[in-house]
Amino acid sequence: MDFPTTGIIDTFDRADEDPVATASSGGTYTSYPDGATYGVTTVKVSSNQAAGNGGTIANRIYSVTYGADCEIYCTIATSGAFNASVGLFFRVKDIGSVLSAVGYGVQWTNLSGTDTIVIQRIDLNATVIQLVTPYNQELSAGDGLGARIIGNVIEAFYKPAAGAWTLLGTVTDSTYPAGGRHSMSLGGTGVRIDDFGGGNYVPPPPTLEQEGYRFRNDDGSETTATWAAAQDTPYTVNTLTPLRLRGLINATGNPPPKQFKLRYRKVGDDTWMDVQ
Repeated sequence: MDFPTTGIIDTFDRADEDPVATASSGGTYTSYPDGATYGVTTVKVSSNQAAGNGGTIANRIYSVTYGADCEIYCTIATSGAFNASVGLFFRVKDIGSVLSAVGYGVQWTNLSGTDTIVIQRIDLNATVIQLVTPYNQELSAGDGLGARIIGNVIEAFYKPAAGAWTLLGTVTDSTYPAGGRHSMSLGGTGVRIDDFGGGNYVPPPPTLEQEGYRFRNDDGSETTATWAAAQDTPYTVNTLTPLRLRGLINATGNPPPKQFKLRYRKVGDDTWMDVQ
């Protein structure tokens, strides 16, 4: 799983601060100017973790504006009481008010039964639109929560403390196509996070890989010639008999043009020779 492709924004490994002000990687945080009006407090640093601050919801917005294709993640440090939650938000814009902010998010909720993770869209007036049926997934201290958006495809991820990141599911939504800020929200009592990370998605380098080959008789056009053998099957032919060879090359990403060379070697010979 190629998630995440970005580094940690904030480890919170520093003296306690209230509210969280400057990330360990650089960059600062801000809050909604009218947050208190709507019961939104600020996230603080406590014992090298990010914690709530006595409100129903504690929120903090990271100062960097990322591109449209981005990802976000964190580690659940303590799961808190039942109904506590962690929200990670991305493509967040119009942050002048709680009511004007829009974007997307992934939220985990600690339930008395099985925990849930859901992909959300945040519309005007703090309207939360649930984009998928909640994924039933338990998270405990040390587990990870994350999300990625590429184009209009949103992915939700989780990671067990001692395991690898796993894709929970995807959904498409094109309401907010532009990039924006990252933010974190902690709801309820006792929940804390660590290692808040993310940024611009880094696609894997383009690659070319030979998947297969197939021999073909030289008895017709590109359309009508017959096959000499099944795909990926060796074929024996008499000397000086014309024969065609078709290769199947897989490409990931958008690799630059490349010229391929056909080579051969005799049985028992370690030297490869170019086909002239």
